[in-house]
Amino acid sequence: MKFLTLWTAAFLFGPGIKQPLAFQAQNSIRVQGSCYDTGTGEDVKVKAFAVFGKGQQLLGESSDTGAFELQVPDSAQYLRFERQGFQTALFPVHFSKGSAGKAPFRISVPISSVDSQSVHLDNRLYLGFNFPDSVDVQVKVARAGDQSFVTEVDSRLVRRVPAFHLRNVTPGNYLITASTKEGRELLREEVEVLAGFTFKELTIHAPTATKHHSAPATSLGKPAGAEILYFGQSSYDLSAEVKERLSSMARYLREQPGQKALIIGYTDDAGREELNQTLSEYRARTVVNYLKNLGVPARQLSMRWMGSGSPAAPNDTEENRIKNRRVIVQFSQE
Repeated sequence: MKFLTLWTAAFLFGPGIKQPLAFQAQNSIRVQGSCYDTGTGEDVKVKAFAVFGKGQQLLGESSDTGAFELQVPDSAQYLRFERQGFQTALFPVHFSKGSAGKAPFRISVPISSVDSQSVHLDNRLYLGFNFPDSVDVQVKVARAGDQSFVTEVDSRLVRRVPAFHLRNVTPGNYLITASTKEGRELLREEVEVLAGFTFKELTIHAPTATKHHSAPATSLGKPAGAEILYFGQSSYDLSAEVKERLSSMARYLREQPGQKALIIGYTDDAGREELNQTLSEYRARTVVNYLKNLGVPARQLSMRWMGSGSPAAPNDTEENRIKNRRVIVQFSQE
């Protein structure tokens, strides 16, 4: 059905609707997407409004294909979508400070007919990224209070999905960090997630050159607390990029015999769970065997496999399933 390809369709949007001149300002946020009929899954043409403390303003109308591209003032408190014969979709919006309006945010909004059950929108955190092509980073989201892991994504996926989101997010403060593969931190920002849709734009700069004095040429910095390796659909083959990263990890582990690595295999939720368990085991074993072949002692390595359990993201789009076809390598001191 069409609603299964909403995020793919977002990349195909042509020029959006023209906006009122009053909202062509520096403090406006680019929001693209569509509204879909919950009964049929089809995109529908709607009118979009920004709602403020006093009054509202028409932002525009989606195209005949159902796609919209809006310039939303960051002072808006709600977004409202209307279509005759449908219930109004109204939800709070929050724009975190520091947004430059460069990164487009892509949303999909369910809307139901007047004779259907009302739709409850979940809390979402939308992240938009600005960074040069030369930057290769991993972005991690954790709860700010206890630093508990929420999700992690690397720049390959970020480039495919410049603005991605987390659904069913519990309101509160979250810490967002961006680091190089070697563990060098490039960004650390905290964002407060409120009820409704929270939008946060992140600008990540290329790392500046650092001087190395007495460190040996083969010495490595400690890897990030957890490294994530991604796999193809139904595959446990190691890509060239994954092999390169494993080579760096192997050198680090050989030089640091007191370090241990726990390798955990995962899959998306496609297919039967017993097969997913087997596939996640093969992924973990493949990583362990590759590290052993590179000279890492077996005593430094352990592994587990989780099948489709503990997904990094909901298995509702192909972009999210990519994030779940993974192996996590967790480092700890012996």
